[in-house]
Amino acid sequence: MNCDPSELEFDKEGETNMEHDVVEDNITSIGTTPEWTSFRDNLVEIFFNEWRERGAGRNKRKWTEDEDEKLVEALMELVNTGNFKADNGFKPGYLTYLENSMQIKLPNAGLKGKPHIESRIKTFKKDFTVVYDIRYGANSSGFGWNSEEHLVTAPRDVWIQYLKVHPKAAKWKSTHLPCFKELSIIFRKDRATENLAENLEDVAEELNTEVVGETLRDDIQPNPISDESTSKKRKKGNVESLLEAVYAASERMANQFEASTKLLIAAEEDMLLKKKQLNEELSKIPKLTILHKFQVAKRIAKDEDLMILFFAAPTEEKIVFVNVILDNEV
Repeated sequence: MNCDPSELEFDKEGETNMEHDVVEDNITSIGTTPEWTSFRDNLVEIFFNEWRERGAGRNKRKWTEDEDEKLVEALMELVNTGNFKADNGFKPGYLTYLENSMQIKLPNAGLKGKPHIESRIKTFKKDFTVVYDIRYGANSSGFGWNSEEHLVTAPRDVWIQYLKVHPKAAKWKSTHLPCFKELSIIFRKDRATENLAENLEDVAEELNTEVVGETLRDDIQPNPISDESTSKKRKKGNVESLLEAVYAASERMANQFEASTKLLIAAEEDMLLKKKQLNEELSKIPKLTILHKFQVAKRIAKDEDLMILFFAAPTEEKIVFVNVILDNEV
């Protein structure tokens, strides 16, 4: 079949054009638009900030002695308001209260309720629990307390025996806890509740052990006819063991109650001492008349919260404190 030369030329040109079109349509590189790049970078920044706020080691900041002291002051103020203390911890909103309080006491510290203050309170409670158990726990015999150094004291052999059962307490052989008295007021109810629950659990476990042991012994008796004297001795032994368990548990609870009572008495004595020192402290306020001193003393003595705040304040703040009371602003 003969072909027209013009058709051949057209076909060649068409093929050439198609080849060019194919080459031009191939994807040779991939890029992003500026809008997408901006969106991606912003998203990464948001995720990073959220991750940083959640923790990532930020709650492990190094607290200074001054920060610890101010936080304990704020906790004491919080407890004395009576608005945030619960049976086993604190009520919702306590972290906001403490964050605001710390912002006033240490405005440049940048301490947040979460994670900083919350984490530090957990550390306070853990340390207090260990020292409290050393001083007032079931194995506290032989331990003392150096009130000047705020340090647990005990002979070497007492420590050796105690650390066999409580190895995590080793650091308190030489570590000071200057805020133990305040922490005992802040956490004492929590610890008393925990100890009571532990003691009741011990009693229940011991009673259960006695009952199970008795049942097992009854089940393995091959002969229903046993020696009467042997049976009486066995029952007498069971009763004595049960009484010993109950007595030991009640003794532990009595010790805990006594320790809690001592802490309450110490707090009351501290408040009485502050009342006695109140007149002396007010006398240090310059240009305060006798009449005004009497009015301020009467107002502070009626309110434990004001008493605690007044004695915790430095001299400059005490002057402002007195003026606020005289102006009837509190």
